[in-house]
Parts: sequence; C-alpha cells; structure tokens
Amino acid sequence: LNIWSRQIAAGRPLTVTHPDMTRYFMTIPEAASLVLQAATLQTKPGGTVFLLDMGQPVQILELARRFARQHGLQPVEHTGIGSGSSAIGVGQIEIVFTGPRPGEKLNENLAFDAELMIPTKHPDISLWRLSEPQEGHINNVLVQLSKEHRPRDPGTLGGLLRDLVPEMVKPITI
Repeated sequence: LNIWSRQIAAGRPLTVTHPDMTRYFMTIPEAASLVLQAATLQTKPGGTVFLLDMGQPVQILELARRFARQHGLQPVEHTGIGSGSSAIGVGQIEIVFTGPRPGEKLNENLAFDAELMIPTKHPDISLWRLSEPQEGHINNVLVQLSKEHRPRDPGTLGGLLRDLVPEMVKPITI
C-alpha cells in the first residue's frame, strides 16, 4: 500500500503484477493470536509445523481498484506501463500490469496435495505432516543430497531436487 500511495502522490499509474494475482493477508493481531494459540497445543516433541487458516486469497487487482476508489479516483486498467496514459481523464487513475517476476507464482499454495493437514482442537490451526511413505522418500533424497553422497553431475543433482520438490517444473541451472 505504501507503493500505491507514493504512485498516487506522484500522479503515476498504480502497478499490479498480473490481473489474476492473488495473495493471502492476515492482520498482525490475527496472526499473533493464532501463533500464541498454536504454541499451547500439545504435540510430539521436535519439528512441529502448524498451518494457520488464512481465510480466502485476495485478488491484488481488486485491492488496487478499492485503493484507487478510497482516494477518490476511478481506476482504468491497461495491459502495460504507459499503454494509454493519454486517455486518462480527470479523477481517473491508470492501473497497469507489469508482469510476474521470474519464479513468482500467481497464486500461493498453503499446502500441496502430498501434504497432510491434521485438524487440531483449534478450528483455525492445522498440524502439517507428510505421510510415512513421503517422509521416507524425502529422507532418502536428503541422504543422496548430503555432502558425502552428493552427485557431481548437475543434471542428476537437479533431478534429485525436482524429486524433493515435485512442484518445481523448470530445469534447475547449477
């Protein structure tokens, strides 16, 4: 929001990465409260990971539209920086799409299909776990990646990393 405030103050367009970009948001008090409550949950010792219910993802474009309207401006959308600035009227502000940066996702995933979310006694806190076969597979790959077993071939090393993170689809350059 600070960036958009500076853009409005400078009379520049509001920039949004992509029209379909979404993110999860939570207020600091909400997050702090859930973290404190998660700390009170009884779990097995060692390496517990909790997933907090973040609600529904928010479309960044809709946030930009609301932000413009709250500043008394009517948003006008374009597909690239400067692509029609001359058509912007009084009381309007251009929203331009800058495109995602390399590696940036359009949507965040709080959990993947391969992960188990186990309910806790708190409705907004889940316990994150891998199934035993997945945990065994990951441990096996981690052993293969350890210093004493690590392959020297970049292709093999990249394959092991992709094995560890199945969502990684682009080749790894080492």
